[in-house]
Amino acid sequence: MFCIATSGADAARVDVNLRGPFFAMREVSRHMKRQGSGSIVNITSAMAGPSEKGHAGHDDMMLYGVIKAALNRMTHFFSEELREYGVAVNALGPGAVDTETWNAHDAPAVADFKAKGLVRPCTPEALGGPVISLALKTAATMTGQTLHTGEWGKSWN
Repeated sequence: MFCIATSGADAARVDVNLRGPFFAMREVSRHMKRQGSGSIVNITSAMAGPSEKGHAGHDDMMLYGVIKAALNRMTHFFSEELREYGVAVNALGPGAVDTETWNAHDAPAVADFKAKGLVRPCTPEALGGPVISLALKTAATMTGQTLHTGEWGKSWN
């Protein structure tokens, strides 16, 4: 139940969801610092927050949740380090997204979320507006925030 492998699929999840964003932010921030501006948008997940046992997505998602929580913390850390250089760093949680991985992992939860109208396709139409909106932010207008697509146009835009 609480086992995290150090190789294989678990290591790949860490590489893709945490190490990848770290190295990307580290490298791109060097150029953004020199130009005195820029915006970084990380993609996070609601799984970074607390979830109760038995809640859809809770079981077997500990590693993913911990990785995304670390990404949120890293987003905030980078935002503080880069603010003085005019670089904004924010994170976007797309909400429940209909992906092959989620369907393979927890088909009943996906079906439940779809029935409630809570799942959106992972398309440019669904995610593009919020990502572009965040990418247009500056360190002076918004940085260090973790926002959710469901609130786009309501509490932020």
